[in-house]
Amino acid sequence: MSTMQLHTSESAMPAHSVLLLRSHHCNWVGLRTILEEEQDLGIVGEVMHADEIMPTVRRLHPDVIFTPVKLEGTSIIPHIAQVRIRWPEIKLIVLGDEPEHHELMTLGHVGIDGYLLWNSLSPLVLHHCLGAVLEAGLWIGDSAAVAALVTPPSANRQVVLTTQQRAVLKRLAEGLTQQQTADTEHLSLRTVERTIEALKEKFDVTTTFALGVKAVCLGFVS
Repeated sequence: MSTMQLHTSESAMPAHSVLLLRSHHCNWVGLRTILEEEQDLGIVGEVMHADEIMPTVRRLHPDVIFTPVKLEGTSIIPHIAQVRIRWPEIKLIVLGDEPEHHELMTLGHVGIDGYLLWNSLSPLVLHHCLGAVLEAGLWIGDSAAVAALVTPPSANRQVVLTTQQRAVLKRLAEGLTQQQTADTEHLSLRTVERTIEALKEKFDVTTTFALGVKAVCLGFVS
């Protein structure tokens, strides 16, 4: 008998669907409670075992997947890598404790859209995170916390940024969406989008999450 749980409602369909990969972490119930209170979200299922991930995603095709960094005691990375290859449009948000530097970078290369620390989880943090990733923006969690987990800033900064690129990177790292960044910096949304693509090229990364982590590593975000 499958341990996957499906959740349906007769009320109006929410704007975004969420699939949960269940964790035994003490804060998991709190996460679920916060998500249930988000009016634009609908939890469509929960998965408890790794072998259920791909068939469940294929059947439900959620907009967002929340997953712990480990499922059943093993790394989630191989599984979310498969999801990213098969469904690049699905947003992947990973939750965990203090990751090792190589683990965080590996997650970035896989193409996750956000990493949240269990001990910094709150309704406000989660709301900002969702707002950013659903717009395909940047979210790296609490940048100060992430900075303490990754390697120290490099003394040899080979990346040179314009004033505008620095401003956009700073706003995105603060958790602003692309539209909020555009409004705050008095730029057009298209300009912000082009700036993010230029930043990815300069930092030699393909995802906004990897961009954020690398920016922290090099000291451009604090």
